Amino acid sequence: MQLLKNFKLLNIPIEKVSEFSPHHYTYFPPSSFILKTCQRLLVLWVDQLEIHAIHPMPAKVLYLKGEKAYSFALEVVSGLQSPVVGEQEVSHQFKKCYQEYLGMEEKSSLVMRLLEKLLKDSKEIRSNYLQALSHNSYAGPVRRLLKERAHHSKSLLAKSLLVLGTGELAVEIVKVLRDRVKIAVSGRNESKLEELHRNFGASTLPWKSFRTYLQSPYICCCIGNEETLFNDEHFFQEWMLYHQQQNLLPFFVDFGKPSIIESKFGTNEGIYRLSDILNSYQSVDKSSSESVVDSARDAIKEIAHKRSLTILQDRGEASLPLSDRQPILPVEHAQYCEFDQRSRQPSLDIR
Repeated sequence: MQLLKNFKLLNIPIEKVSEFSPHHYTYFPPSSFILKTCQRLLVLWVDQLEIHAIHPMPAKVLYLKGEKAYSFALEVVSGLQSPVVGEQEVSHQFKKCYQEYLGMEEKSSLVMRLLEKLLKDSKEIRSNYLQALSHNSYAGPVRRLLKERAHHSKSLLAKSLLVLGTGELAVEIVKVLRDRVKIAVSGRNESKLEELHRNFGASTLPWKSFRTYLQSPYICCCIGNEETLFNDEHFFQEWMLYHQQQNLLPFFVDFGKPSIIESKFGTNEGIYRLSDILNSYQSVDKSSSESVVDSARDAIKEIAHKRSLTILQDRGEASLPLSDRQPILPVEHAQYCEFDQRSRQPSLDIR
């Protein structure tokens, strides 16, 4: 059989996950691979059955098959579908989920083969086409803001960058910026807080300790949540005044999607939402960047076509009848939790 025959993909924007009921997830085999990031829930599987019975399909949810599914998945893993084009965090997340998938009891040898090819091909795309974008990352805007603020205070190193969250993005921010400024981390998952302290020397703060947060001139939020955590204008007013009195220019960067802040203040006051970051973040010349991305996407289409011609020995993996399938994801928790491939259940950690 052909490698991409019966290969299917569902791309669910993170804000649309709540529109899927547990019943919808019975259409995916237990051996499905799931990648959850702060931008999307990506489901990959090999199955003869179609999912056209999911009706109506929520807007902006993408269902692809075969060659087109492989092309899109390869763009995701290569960072071409990320808001910060070419960033590598998503590749690290994919590798981690792949390792977790290998430990699952119900895994598909065909899916594993596809995941291996995606890893190999994404490495080729990055190496051959995306070197100019290799320094693109979510840590870049924070690093730039820290550098700008350094001109206004000689005591920058004595100050602390507060990172909210303990997921992959938070870890990447801590890893990249720990040599530039002292790092404090606050999040719900105490075991991950301890891990960040042990591995990177980050100090830890209790979750939702807002009075303590006020003492940090630089705050980076790596949490996407339906719950608004910062909706008190008094917090931002007091925070800004406190640090301005010390001749500091504070900033609050919110990478959350959905945003966890609700405030009338904006970039003029040092509060940057994800849309602000994406609009202003220019690591390379725009026209040059577009040319690089176009070349990479052309190469991806060619790779996907070649993969579609690959012939595999049929391993006899049968499709499980819909009547025998169980939901692979309790959707009501999906927006607030990281996904655990092994248990097919969300963990208790925030992003």
